[in-house]
Amino acid sequence: HTYHSRLTILLETVMHDILVPRYVGMPRRLVFPWLALLAVTGAVVQERNYKVGVLYNRDSFKVDFYKQLLGFASSSLNRTSSKLSLVSVSYSRDDVFTVTDALFSLLQEQVIAVISFSSSSFVAVEAEYLSSVNIPLIAVMATDPFLRTPHREYLLRMSPSDSFQSKVVYDILKYFKWNEIAILASNDDYGINGMVFLQDEAVKDSNMDLRIVQHVDQNGSKYLMNLTQQLQLIKDSLARIIVLNTVRYTEQILRQAQQMGLMTKSFAWILTDSATSDLRYMVNQGKYETYYEGLIGISPTWQRTQNQAYFELRNAYAQEGGRINDINIIAVAFIDAIRLIQTSMDVNGPIELPEPMNCSKRVPWSSGYKWLDALKAADFDGASGLVSFDDEGMIKRKQYAVLNLHDGEMRDVGGWNNHVLSLRQPEMIFLGHSTILPSSTVNNLVGAHLRFGVIDEPPCATRLTHPQCYNSSAPECWEGYCIDISKKLAEDLNFTFNLVEPADKKFGRYHSELQRYTGLVYELQQRNIDVAGVILNVNTERLGAVDFLDVVMHTYSVSIYEYEEKGFDNPLFFTRPFDNMVWVMFMLLVVFIGMLVTCINAISPLRKYRFGKYGTQSFEGPFPHWSHMFIISCGLVGSKGRSGIPYSPAARFVILGWWFFTTIVLSMYTANLTAFITIDRATSSIQSLDSLMSQDTFQWGLTPDTSTESILYSHSKFQPIATNAEHLLEVDDIVRRVHEGHFVFIAESLFIEALFHNDCNTTRFVNEIPTQGGSFAVPKNVPYRPILSKTLLSYAENGYIERLREKWITPGSDICNKDAIGRKKPFKMAVFTGLFIMLLFGVCTSLLILLLEFIVVGYLDWRNSQKQAAALNGRGSPGGARKREQSLTGALLEIARTGVIPLEETSRNRRNRKYERPVSDHFSDES
Repeated sequence: HTYHSRLTILLETVMHDILVPRYVGMPRRLVFPWLALLAVTGAVVQERNYKVGVLYNRDSFKVDFYKQLLGFASSSLNRTSSKLSLVSVSYSRDDVFTVTDALFSLLQEQVIAVISFSSSSFVAVEAEYLSSVNIPLIAVMATDPFLRTPHREYLLRMSPSDSFQSKVVYDILKYFKWNEIAILASNDDYGINGMVFLQDEAVKDSNMDLRIVQHVDQNGSKYLMNLTQQLQLIKDSLARIIVLNTVRYTEQILRQAQQMGLMTKSFAWILTDSATSDLRYMVNQGKYETYYEGLIGISPTWQRTQNQAYFELRNAYAQEGGRINDINIIAVAFIDAIRLIQTSMDVNGPIELPEPMNCSKRVPWSSGYKWLDALKAADFDGASGLVSFDDEGMIKRKQYAVLNLHDGEMRDVGGWNNHVLSLRQPEMIFLGHSTILPSSTVNNLVGAHLRFGVIDEPPCATRLTHPQCYNSSAPECWEGYCIDISKKLAEDLNFTFNLVEPADKKFGRYHSELQRYTGLVYELQQRNIDVAGVILNVNTERLGAVDFLDVVMHTYSVSIYEYEEKGFDNPLFFTRPFDNMVWVMFMLLVVFIGMLVTCINAISPLRKYRFGKYGTQSFEGPFPHWSHMFIISCGLVGSKGRSGIPYSPAARFVILGWWFFTTIVLSMYTANLTAFITIDRATSSIQSLDSLMSQDTFQWGLTPDTSTESILYSHSKFQPIATNAEHLLEVDDIVRRVHEGHFVFIAESLFIEALFHNDCNTTRFVNEIPTQGGSFAVPKNVPYRPILSKTLLSYAENGYIERLREKWITPGSDICNKDAIGRKKPFKMAVFTGLFIMLLFGVCTSLLILLLEFIVVGYLDWRNSQKQAAALNGRGSPGGARKREQSLTGALLEIARTGVIPLEETSRNRRNRKYERPVSDHFSDES
């Protein structure tokens, strides 16, 4: 057989290269002998036949289509007297060993090439097997971008790689500005590898968001296929643009998607060539479903290049009894693969057949490499368009048609050629037979129901005390800053929600003993809640567990404690504005000024005269005593003058200066006393966490599992504060402990502002730990995070967040001036103890002085009366002295008995009365 094959090749070479060319220009006498030799050689060569293997999956639902196509191709080859013949072998998709058995049987037939209808996963096995024996494999449908390897160098592909199809899909998405997408692909090489480049482009593009990728297991029966889980995840991802890349069962997938509400006007589906290459994947009982209207498809552009070869194929196929609608990209590529082999043989002449395969050894085909080069060098117009290959054996034609299902048929509405996309959008419709372009950006959550996690802690969330609200999850039973934000989100985004409290009622941090997070963070991780509807502070620990929305409000850590009154435990607190030396000097000045005024008034030459309305008159009366001037100077300290002012202008000028001096001193005293009453708040001994740790008078506490506690624990300097802190969970306990005194509570600023906003008896300071941003939190990688974040950001921009802050955190006008250091707490009676003691001392002293005055005046009056009596009874008589002594003793006894001091007109009174003039004297003519 081997010798016969070599003889045939030799005769073919002689006829092709020697006999036929020599016939041209040959002398007539040699023509007939030459023709006879040519006829004998041709008869021998005519017996030569080349076999081409065809491999297909007998378990495919396309098996009847494959057989019909093979029958048409074989009859066409026989009709054209071709030297090619087809040898078809099938295999089972459930057993890869049946593939190797089929290939072995083809090698035994000495095939010069194999045409495969297999998918990419089986083509990988076939190409590796045939490349080991140098037999070319022409894959009709394999488009896996990772199919080509050095061990599969004899692989030729009639379809471009799916990497280009991914680029077409990406360009369509960018054309329509669809930036949020989902991918639903089959769980095989075609589905997974075919979307790798699209996923890569989506990752590189910062404006594109690949929400979710789901895979479909298509190994089972189509009647048992249940995609509820995958489709629900896609629906929950809020993606409105879905790319479908599955091998089969398109009709079942779309039907279930329609049942779940994913085929409405707000969605768009893009189908890859696996569905559009054979529309029988999509029909149900021979017809399209009405909800298919508006589907977008992609297909290699064999329909766009309907040339003469295509029309000849279509007519021949119809003459053989086939349906024209069956001529799809698979049929066209298969026919072009046969023509590729035939054209290469016509151009390159006869080839040596490979040796028959046996079980003992596999001998590589010596002419295989030359034959592969001949196939790669082919360049002709086939039914699918221009057929030529690159160095890696992939067809160079990378053109795609963009299809749109309209009125029950796939219409060509654009194309992709050389990385350039062109679309005729006015001719397109979308799902629901709509002409309105759907948007990939979701602006609402219509129909969604979310679970918001909350903790009963003002001002964020507080459960109402109504009996119907006991353990209720209804939003109507809650109020607060965060509750109002949640209600506003639900109203604007058209979703419903209920409230859920975590079992441990904690915000959440990592618990080393439990080896998990606690509180709301744990509930988010377990997907027991959809949103943490409280202000969770953002920290590194939580960022690794959950995602946060855009920051609602920046917070910081604050410490607060009861203001401790100082200074009022001293009865003489009113002396604090001036130093002791100042008080001594001031009292000395009072005495000095009184004496100075008295002296000036005494030596003044004008004391003998007084100035009246009717001119200057002689005045021989007494000038005011120095004690009067002392009383005047003391009276001016109280800002009141006295009627008996000095007569001397110089003395009066001294008193004017003294009055100005005392006015300034009184103003300074009043201001400084006010400052001393209120200044203790600003000069508190605890102004930082450092000072808190360095004292032993105050205790401190905090709420566990909060961001403040986490930061204190993570900070080596302040870790002792977190370790030794008293844990307080209830709001009432926090307020009580702070008001008991000598206790510092450490928490976030929002919480402290809400609890102690108008409590002016407390003082607070900002802790030396980093500021924190607070926001709602959601589970990792949830699709509704962007829309919630965008909406919250709009609330911050339009002032809604600030208005809520004023409502819940700073309600009404602040009765405590945050910038002042005053006090709201009323003064207690103990504060005025010293003042009352001083007043009582003054009253008692004045009474004693008054008593002394009565005694002294009584004595003086008694003495004067005695003098007068002596003058009348004989001044200087021997018994005068004894009588005066008895009179003084009798006067004192009389005062002691009756308590009344007898007052008599003294000589001084009589003397003073001498200088008084009747009023009538001022108007006499003699004056």
